[in-house]
Amino acid sequence: MTKEFEEIFKKVIGHEGGYVDDKDDRGGETKYGVSKKAYPNVDIKNLTLENAQEIYYTDYWLKSRTDVLAKDIRYIHFDSCINHGVHGALKIMQQSAGCKYIDGIVGNETLSKAKSISIHSYAYYRLLKFVRIVIANPSQIRFLRGWSARIENIVKDITNNK
Repeated sequence: MTKEFEEIFKKVIGHEGGYVDDKDDRGGETKYGVSKKAYPNVDIKNLTLENAQEIYYTDYWLKSRTDVLAKDIRYIHFDSCINHGVHGALKIMQQSAGCKYIDGIVGNETLSKAKSISIHSYAYYRLLKFVRIVIANPSQIRFLRGWSARIENIVKDITNNK
């Protein structure tokens, strides 16, 4: 694991928290952002922070190619992978980059255009994704304020640390 991954992981974990089993959460039983829906064979209640970090690194950081993206969007993109899955986060990135194909696959066009993505553009498309979730399932509106605050805090963190 790289130092950059570990720094961003600490920030993302700060958004995730501990064990939750909220009946309205589409991910179901969740701890450290690792959900039973995504990991049905993991004992979520007894998941350690170290195990969560390994999952984040292998299944999200590496698979999303976060380390090769423009430095300014690595944190928001990685955080997006945790909320939307790698495929969903890559689609958000492709939309914000103005890619011709929004397919969730990292190809040459995606890598090329990802170098010039604005943090604000990425944040806009990520917020739009959350709004679409609420439109499709109005019961999720109770999470929208927290999702919005999370995006706002990430953008502030990135822009204040330039």
